[in-house]
Amino acid sequence: KELDLTKMKVMVVDDESMICETLKVFFHSMGINTIKTAGSGETALSEIKNERYDYIFMDIMMPGINGIETLKKIKEINQYTNVVIMTGYPSMDTVITAMRNGASDFLIKPFRLQDVKIILERIHKFQILLEKNWLLHQELEGKKEVEKLNLELEKMIGHKSRMYDIVDSLSRISKSEDLYKYIVTKSINSCNAGKACFLIYE
Repeated sequence: KELDLTKMKVMVVDDESMICETLKVFFHSMGINTIKTAGSGETALSEIKNERYDYIFMDIMMPGINGIETLKKIKEINQYTNVVIMTGYPSMDTVITAMRNGASDFLIKPFRLQDVKIILERIHKFQILLEKNWLLHQELEGKKEVEKLNLELEKMIGHKSRMYDIVDSLSRISKSEDLYKYIVTKSINSCNAGKACFLIYE
């Protein structure tokens, strides 16, 4: 099932008007017709109460209610809305908090517009897998197909869990030596490699 951009509803929430307008033009060029921009969390929440959006690209640092608090309220209104957090000051605590409150993905400023498209496609693929899984279970048909979808879902969920584990572990590292050792060890375990090395490029 391809990504139907014409029916998609997207909102960009950022107090920087340049980012809002740039993303709006980019989404239009992709074929998305319904695009709303908001300069604050309060404005976004007011709009969301009247209209359901498929994707919300939202900055964390905004005047008034910040991105994390807005994220929590968005999920209370509609838990199925995909919220992509945008930030120019990423920290481990912020990433972990946003993930725990239902963020679908992250964009680190400055980002490439191509990254926005990749995120849309990745989240859409995950949703399609969930929908297919649910429909197949409801119809009690295609047992092998269900098992295949479950394996794909397990891989994607496992990937997200590993990313969370890495972010959580990195937040506890304070020394450079420990960081290098962690990266090498994690690389070996993740890739089932026999050896790994960490090189510093000047």
